[in-house]
Amino acid sequence: MELVNFLKENGVTTEDAISVPAYKRQYISKDGSVISEEQTFQLMTTWDNVYRQCNYVMSILFQSC
Repeated sequence: MELVNFLKENGVTTEDAISVPAYKRQYISKDGSVISEEQTFQLMTTWDNVYRQCNYVMSILFQSC
């Protein structure tokens, strides 16, 4: 969340633009079977989503120069 907070505070993006909700977490063994799971809410993102959003904002900023 530190990265998302930094990006929000600096006007780069919002949580909705780079995150998707996850509602449960699964723990998986080496053989791929589910050992346990818990219901929990968590926002997930990828570096690709962060890059795309930052790239989009930068393209807008540089167009106005």
